[in-house]
Amino acid sequence: CTAVIETTSGTIEVLQEKQLTELDHAVIERMATLCRETGCSMREARKAVNDHLIHNRNLRNRPSGYWIFDPSGLGIPHARHKEWPASHIKSVSLMTDGFAQLAEPFAIANDPADIHAQIQTRGLLTLSNLLFSAQQADADCLSYPRFKTMDDTSAIWALVD
Repeated sequence: CTAVIETTSGTIEVLQEKQLTELDHAVIERMATLCRETGCSMREARKAVNDHLIHNRNLRNRPSGYWIFDPSGLGIPHARHKEWPASHIKSVSLMTDGFAQLAEPFAIANDPADIHAQIQTRGLLTLSNLLFSAQQADADCLSYPRFKTMDDTSAIWALVD
């Protein structure tokens, strides 16, 4: 998940786990290369790289991998902690990696900070519909390489008064 915090002074801070994203990008690039070289579908390529994907997922909550919150609790000691006085916060958004596809791969937004800004101006429903349309327009995942047509898609936004 990605968190975006906008302060009353206009500062935007983005908090996200990047290690898993980098691991996933390497696998997706392998899939895209397989498609180009062999003519297979992304679904077929996904099956071909499954062992690599499983290997990467097994790096969760390990020093050589990435840390997450899960039922085992192993990631908790490695959690990042940030605090702001409530009076300094203007708005906050949280989004899953599926919703963050608005920025990458679909370029409907520039980055998570831009997604946050667009949530405020366009709304969650409009952005969700734009994302779902883009995903369905590339259902075979060839124009915008990714693991599957649609990923989990959740987001919240709060304006702090």
